[in-house]
Amino acid sequence: MLKKISSSSWGRALLTGDASHTRWGFENQVIPGWSEDNKQAKETLHKLTSFSQQNPDIRVLLGHQR
Repeated sequence: MLKKISSSSWGRALLTGDASHTRWGFENQVIPGWSEDNKQAKETLHKLTSFSQQNPDIRVLLGHQR
């Protein structure tokens, strides 16, 4: 699982890369349309959303959405 926590003047952020392309997809556990390993993609997305729920103070930045 690739994730990065970044810190800036506006706080900490979780950079998700291409784990999910949109906020709706992230919140609804929708993986990208193409993945080499769908099972791993689903597990990764689940871990990221769980982390986000456990750390609501960390802003989530998605790969294809501002």
